[in-house]
Formats: sequence, C-alpha cells, structure tokens
Amino acid sequence: MTTVLVHVNRFNNAHPLQADLAAAGFDVLATVQDRAKLLQEVVRHAPDVVLCDAPAPDEALFKATAAIADMAPCAVVVFTADADVGHMDLALASGIHGYEINGYGAARLRALVHLAQARFRQIQAQAQALADISTRFEERKLVERAKGILMQTQQLSDDDAFHILRTASMHTNQ
Repeated sequence: MTTVLVHVNRFNNAHPLQADLAAAGFDVLATVQDRAKLLQEVVRHAPDVVLCDAPAPDEALFKATAAIADMAPCAVVVFTADADVGHMDLALASGIHGYEINGYGAARLRALVHLAQARFRQIQAQAQALADISTRFEERKLVERAKGILMQTQQLSDDDAFHILRTASMHTNQ
C-alpha cells in the first residue's frame, strides 16, 4: 500500500484530501499543517508520496520541497490554483513531481499519485546513471594518467603501458 504524508497550510477541520486518499486505497500517515515542520515529518514517517494542498505556493514551499529532495527523497505532488509559469519552473527545480493546477479530483487522485511516483523513479534512475557515468569517467582519467606516467618513465608504448596496468589491476582486484 502506498503511504502518503499530507501537507495542508492552516486548515482547521479535516481536509477532504485525507478522506479521498483513504477511499482511493492510500495509507495516510499524517497531516502536517506547519510548513516549517514538513521536512521533519517526512524524515520521521518516510512516506512514499508527499501531497501538498497549496492554493498559492510560495518560496517557503519550494524551499521545503527542495530540502525533501536533498535529505529524504520521495515523490511530491502539489495541488494548486496557481498557473504562474515561473512557479512551475520553481516547482520542477525544487523536486516536485506533480504540479496539478486547479486542485485535484477524487476520481483522478490515484492516477496522479502513481504518475508522480513513476516520475520520481525515473528521475532517481537518471541521477544514478549520471553518477555511474561520472565515476567511470573519473576512473578512466586516472587510468590515462597512470598510462602517461608509465609511458614517460619507462619509455613504453601506449599498448605496453595499458598491458602493465591491466595485469596489475587483475592481480590486485582493482
């Protein structure tokens, strides 16, 4: 079952989003009203998805979602009435996976959550692939540097220097 943490800013009664999530088969872990405590609650509960109802998102929300992306990554969906393109750019840059204008509809809530989770998984996979490529690139630079040192100090050809490095690598499992 998908776990959800709900953030509603200054809502006095039970928010209808909670009931709609439960009806759609999601496990609502908690509801957070204080935006300053959002990251703390995400770390505490470790939800699969964070849903924010923010009719007018502000810089504090974007900072909070960026902190979530950095410290406790999970899918984040914001339901808003704000169609400002600048805010959409900020939303993407701050780690929001779904920025739904004109709120949500109970009938499409399940699809929106699953789409945000799919986007989150895709972004995580891309980040991991980039990290892997960067590591391989750095390793390749070290090999080329070592080859250059061998070629210069031992007066070896490129192929001979590579052969020595490969042999040493096999013997040391590095």
